Amino acid sequence: MPNYSLILAVIQLQDEDSAISALTNAGLGVTRMGSTGGFLETGNVTLLMQLEDTQVEQAIALLKKTCVERTTLINATAVLTTPTAPYFFSPTEVVVGGAIMFVLPIRRVVRMSNPRQDQVAHHDAINETSLMLVIVHDALVPNIISDLTNANYRVTRISTTGGFMRQGNTTLLIGVVSSQADDVLNRIESACRTKDAKNATPKSQATIFELAVERLVRI
Repeated sequence: MPNYSLILAVIQLQDEDSAISALTNAGLGVTRMGSTGGFLETGNVTLLMQLEDTQVEQAIALLKKTCVERTTLINATAVLTTPTAPYFFSPTEVVVGGAIMFVLPIRRVVRMSNPRQDQVAHHDAINETSLMLVIVHDALVPNIISDLTNANYRVTRISTTGGFMRQGNTTLLIGVVSSQADDVLNRIESACRTKDAKNATPKSQATIFELAVERLVRI
């Protein structure tokens, strides 16, 4: 069974359509997240992709073709050199664009469907911390967050669309000790089953990635 990685690619808004089209036409599934910052504090897009390690170079090549560098100007800035004589810098021409890609080894992928599907990604677990990235149907979010926070897990919520479930969804980030990963998965599964019993959600309810954390720093 191949190893898998989760790719986070930050690209400019102008390149979104061409990049997503190229990736999906190549059979690579993409989930889109709106984001800001990075490229001169402008709007950008973050793409999530689950890829076999052998597909990573293909994704990089496609993004190189579709994510182009552009020339732009940074506005002039006034600097007060004397109380009455500010000095204005001339606009500065800079090059922005391209893409920033993060390749994260996946320890495990779990799909909350009927039945639940667990897939070990075979990356060696060399540390004790995992990041659980949960892409879940919107209707399930309140139940899942409530259950996890009541169990003293800290949850970060990000709105996302498309890709793994091809509809409006939410991404949750949960940092855990690796030994807690199974408890988090079981709680998410329980929340999915409870909601599913009310016929409120589709068959495919959540996709969960357990990612290896190389370093955790608390500021």
